[in-house]
Amino acid sequence: MMDLKETNDVFANPHTENLHDRQLAVLRRLVHEYQEGFRYSQLDDLCELLMLVWSRVGGGANQFIPQLQELIGLCGLPIIRERSNEEFLGGLECFEHLVSTLEKFLHVPSMTIQIATCEALLEISLGRDILRNNDPPVVRVLGATNPVKEDLRPLPRELHQGLLLKGGVVSGLTNEIQAQVNSLAIILSEANSSFGDKLSDLLEENMLNDTESNENRITGDMNNKSGAQYIEPGLLKTTIADYSDDEDDDNGDGKAGGGTVVEVAVKTRALKAELVSSIPRPIRALLGSLMNLLREISGDSNSSSEIVKSNGMSVVIDLLRLLVVEPRDPLIKTCIEVLWNCLEHSQHMLELGAAAVSRTQLVERRRRANAMYALATTEALTTLRDLVAALLKTGHRTEDKELRNEVLIVCSFLARQRRSHAYFRTTGLLDMLLAYATAAENKDFMLSDEANEGGGGGGG
Repeated sequence: MMDLKETNDVFANPHTENLHDRQLAVLRRLVHEYQEGFRYSQLDDLCELLMLVWSRVGGGANQFIPQLQELIGLCGLPIIRERSNEEFLGGLECFEHLVSTLEKFLHVPSMTIQIATCEALLEISLGRDILRNNDPPVVRVLGATNPVKEDLRPLPRELHQGLLLKGGVVSGLTNEIQAQVNSLAIILSEANSSFGDKLSDLLEENMLNDTESNENRITGDMNNKSGAQYIEPGLLKTTIADYSDDEDDDNGDGKAGGGTVVEVAVKTRALKAELVSSIPRPIRALLGSLMNLLREISGDSNSSSEIVKSNGMSVVIDLLRLLVVEPRDPLIKTCIEVLWNCLEHSQHMLELGAAAVSRTQLVERRRRANAMYALATTEALTTLRDLVAALLKTGHRTEDKELRNEVLIVCSFLARQRRSHAYFRTTGLLDMLLAYATAAENKDFMLSDEANEGGGGGGG
């Protein structure tokens, strides 16, 4: 096996620091030989190697990116012990150093490296261990109320989640998602504005020979009984460039299969029920990886509290606000699961946690670490109202109805926080829930025109 110290010398030695081809060859060999993972005693040298390789990428040597991705991927493998209980004999400090180093790669200006880092941290958060599992056998002990674990050591998942918390991954992850959401908001605003201008020109030049017939073709027939979904023009928020690169585009003029951009969008949205979104694919992939990691971390009670204290609830709501125009976006389900996890842990802490012994602890528990308190805002309730309305109007699939029910469960958690009651009223969420809940009994009650257009698909 290659010695990591010798590998680091190849990068750090003044005589070889500029020999990129040699360094790449050493990295390829190292990645090939360490497919089973690293030992605890090697983690400090591994952290140094990661930073040395990134220094090459930061210097413009992008040929190191694939090897850095593979090296980061190996960091997610279970750590190999050289002696029994090595993690409790100094190994955890080395592991924490590795986690802290990986956290830095969440913020680098390379989406491929960020995604690889998220995947590695996700594997670490799962607590995979070669010799131990996270479901140990239990035995019944005389005098004990509940069964007792045979192995009294902390579970691997508990250890790893604690290391992620100590290594700053939870707060760093929340900050990175906030930065990506802010960038996405700017991109969507510019894309929608550009699409509106280009779509207007396209309609004037190519599609307004017969205004009435073309309008029917774009918006669809609201009374259509053929099973095609009604299309609202406001949902077609995408850039023409997104469809100019379509695989069927032979002429590069934004037409696919002989149709216009709008026709492709309508066909995709109505008949295939696929996403019509202006979110660039790299950003979508990165947000998906970041949110998957956040969802896994939110399953731990301590990490969940840190997410709330790091303003994570506001971050998730900001992302949901951007995604609500397309309620079938898979990122929405991930966001709702994060909210649900944090709300459930907050309720458990309030109901079953030890009594606060000081005013500081009381404020910490009731406010700063309480997801129900953090989500009791106008923005959060407005976003949930819009999401519930969109799912009631356009959610025809079983998955959509399951997601709708999950959103309502999140709302039920918030309703337990007295501070949110005023926002239920002022945002119109309470009125909308009452209207839909009593629609079958109140035959004469008329919903708004917008609800009437799509309300038929919300049953089940």
